Amino acid sequence: MTPRKASTAAPSLEPATAGELATALAATLARSPADGRIGVLFSGDASSSLLLSLAVRIVGQARVVALVVTSSRPHDVASVADRIGAPTFDMTGRAIEDALRALDLSAVVLGDHEARGDDVHAAGVPALLRPLADVGLGPGAAQRLARDLDLPFIDEAADRTYGEAQEADMHTEAHPTTEEVVQVEAAESELRRLGLADLRVRHHGELARLEAPNAQLTTMTSEPLRGEILRAVRSAGFRIVALDLGAVPETFDA
Repeated sequence: MTPRKASTAAPSLEPATAGELATALAATLARSPADGRIGVLFSGDASSSLLLSLAVRIVGQARVVALVVTSSRPHDVASVADRIGAPTFDMTGRAIEDALRALDLSAVVLGDHEARGDDVHAAGVPALLRPLADVGLGPGAAQRLARDLDLPFIDEAADRTYGEAQEADMHTEAHPTTEEVVQVEAAESELRRLGLADLRVRHHGELARLEAPNAQLTTMTSEPLRGEILRAVRSAGFRIVALDLGAVPETFDA
């Protein structure tokens, strides 16, 4: 869905406070085991984006995996993780044990996903980290801190993805018009009818830029699906249809 402007946010934290909180969170994450991968339960919201970003900075990109724990907007969630610099592992229909076995995790970082806490404990994770709880940082404060640190994240309540990369998606810096929003939604609706629910349409005037998982690229560019996609997107009013080959990050698979 095309991002829309959010309502005025709460006043951001003072820089010193933001720095202190980030340092406190980093200290908690630094207690993770020295070896093995660290999985961060990830929904793309401010809290999980904050923890994922700090984990990447502290233990290194090669050791961090975003464990995607939401089935809504999977493309957008994976895109946020990619901007932060972490690969993803889809947890849809999977238990924590699956991630432990596939990724050889030595620790799991838990944010606001309290419903998963018991599952993680039961799975026998070697180390379970709760940095937000340790620091006493609630969702609202985590969101303000993520903004202060200029991190990408999804604000579901405002239906908006924050982050410099997402802002650059629009063909102008102007707020998208109602017609553009309707046009994108119409194109994505037709693509869902074709069974392509993971595709996202980006509006660039007469041009529609399609973002798709790498696994679907071969099928999408072969007939008859290629022609069906063209007709579906053009039916929404776009004249040109382009496929973005590098928009969707790679994911870990079991």
